[in-house]
Amino acid sequence: MSRVLIALVAAVLVAVGSCAAHAQSTGLDRALWDMEASKTRECNAAGMPRCWYMFFASNEAPYRQLWMVDLKVRNPEPKNANLIEIDVTQMHDGDDPDVKGNDDFLLYTLQFQCKEKKYRVADGFALKLDGSIQESKGATEWYGGYEDTWIGLAGKIACEKKYHLAPGDNNMVFLGDFHRPVDAVDHTKAILWLQR
Repeated sequence: MSRVLIALVAAVLVAVGSCAAHAQSTGLDRALWDMEASKTRECNAAGMPRCWYMFFASNEAPYRQLWMVDLKVRNPEPKNANLIEIDVTQMHDGDDPDVKGNDDFLLYTLQFQCKEKKYRVADGFALKLDGSIQESKGATEWYGGYEDTWIGLAGKIACEKKYHLAPGDNNMVFLGDFHRPVDAVDHTKAILWLQR
C-alpha cells in the first residue's frame, strides 16, 4: 500500500463519525464470523495470531494520533456471551518528549457489554518515549455514553458482524498480522515518518 494512500485513508478516518454499538453475539456466532471473514479480508482469523487494522485518526503530524484494533476479539468469560474483549493501540505520531501526553503508544484491552452498550478498560499500558512503561492499575468500572468517540467505534468493531466481514468497506485499513502490538505501531510509524 502506498504512503499516499495511507495518508489519504488517515485523513478520511478523521472525518468518520461513529454511532452506537448495538449487536450481541455468542461464541459460535463469532467463530462463524471469523470463518466467513477469512474469505473476504486481508488476514485469516483462524490462521493468524493477530489481525491489526487502523480504524480512527485525529489531528495532523506531528500531533496526529492513530488508533489500531486487533480484530481477533475474544470472550474472557465463556458463560457470558455478551462480554467481548478487544485490543486497541493508540499511537502518537510526534516524537518530542517535551510535549505533554506524547507517549510512544498506549495499549488498551477493552471489554464491551454489547447489549448494554457499556465498556471498561480491563488492562493496558503506556510505552513512554523515554522507554519506560506505565501500567494500568486494574480494570476500571463500567461506563456508558461512549458511542460518539473512538471507543464507540471500537465497540462497534467488537460487537457488529459487518466490521469483521468487510473491514475495508467500513473505512478500516489493514496493517498486518503482527503478533506484538508494538510491531503494528512501528510499521505504521515507518511508513508515516518517510514523509518527513
